[in-house]
Amino acid sequence: LRQTSGLACLLPPLVGQQLRVDLLGGGRVQGRLEEFDSSLGVLLAEAVAQPEDARPSQAQPLGLVRVRGSRVRLIRLPESFDTAAAVQQAAESSAVSGQPGRRREAKPDIDRLLAEAGAAELAAAAADQRLLSRMTFGQREALRRKLRSATDGQHFAEFAAAAAAAVKADGEREDKENFRREAETAEHEADESGPAQADR
Repeated sequence: LRQTSGLACLLPPLVGQQLRVDLLGGGRVQGRLEEFDSSLGVLLAEAVAQPEDARPSQAQPLGLVRVRGSRVRLIRLPESFDTAAAVQQAAESSAVSGQPGRRREAKPDIDRLLAEAGAAELAAAAADQRLLSRMTFGQREALRRKLRSATDGQHFAEFAAAAAAAVKADGEREDKENFRREAETAEHEADESGPAQADR
C-alpha cells in the first residue's frame, strides 16, 4: 500500500489509542495500538480477546500481542476519529516529501483508496460515516460493489446501513433509499445463510 492510500495511512495518528480488531474466523482483540505494518498487522498492548458474541466478562487478558495482517478482518476505528482528515494529512505529507521546497495542496484520495484497498481497508472506510458523507454518489457505489464482493452479508449490511445514514443532502434521497434497501436485502441474506452454516 502507498502512504496515501488504504488503511495504513490512517493508523499513525491512532498509535497509543484503543482499537478493536475483528479477526478472520471469528473473535476479536482489543488493546492499545503500539505498532503497525504495511500489511495491516498490529501490535496491541494491554490486549484482551473475546470470542464472537461473548459477554465482556468472558474476555481473556493477553497482555502484549501481535496480530498478523493475514488474520485481520476489520480494524474498527474510534467513532471520534476523522478519517477524511487523516487521509488528507497523509496526502499532504507525501506531497511535501516527494517535492522538497514545494508545498502542494492535496485532497483525500478517495478514488485511490477505493482502487487499491483490500477487504479490511474497505470495511474500515465503510464504517466511517464522515468519510462516507464526503464521497460522491459514484464513489459510494464503487465502495458498495467492492465491499459486496469482498465481505459477507452481515458485514455488507453494516456498511449499507451506515451509508444510508451518511447521505444527508435532500438531493440524494434516492441514493439514501438505495442504500436502505441494500441494507435490508443484505440483512435478509445474512439471516438465511446463518442457519445453513450452523447445520454444516
